[in-house]
Amino acid sequence: MWTDESPVGQGHPDADDDRQIRELVNRLTQGNASPLYLDALDCLSAEDSGEVKKKLDEPWQNVPKTIDEEKCTQCGTCVQVCPAGAVALDPLPVFDVNCFDCFNCVRECPESAIVSPMNFEVLHDKIRKRAEKFNEKPPTQIFV
Repeated sequence: MWTDESPVGQGHPDADDDRQIRELVNRLTQGNASPLYLDALDCLSAEDSGEVKKKLDEPWQNVPKTIDEEKCTQCGTCVQVCPAGAVALDPLPVFDVNCFDCFNCVRECPESAIVSPMNFEVLHDKIRKRAEKFNEKPPTQIFV
């Protein structure tokens, strides 16, 4: 994450990732698509995959965000950077059920007006532990 000095994905994209993107573009422009085998999408062991899938049945609980009304200028940056379209200005930012806590709004707010109680150091630690437990370092793959 942006607040971490040494994120799990540090060093990416790298030269190999760039090479694969160039290959993807070449394959697409030449019309050379190949079938996608679902096994290629599973980077976890069967046991770990089962553990993750169990959690998918649990309800998502958004991290509440508050707006510092003194700082918010209603510029709309939060609306623009939300990949889920989950932020609207009314007149201050309001978050709907589509929010999946990517924290782009928190990170990109030019006034630091969106405040989250999330302790990002704790989150960084959880991400590291998950990456270590699941050995989540799948190679970059391009599917056409």
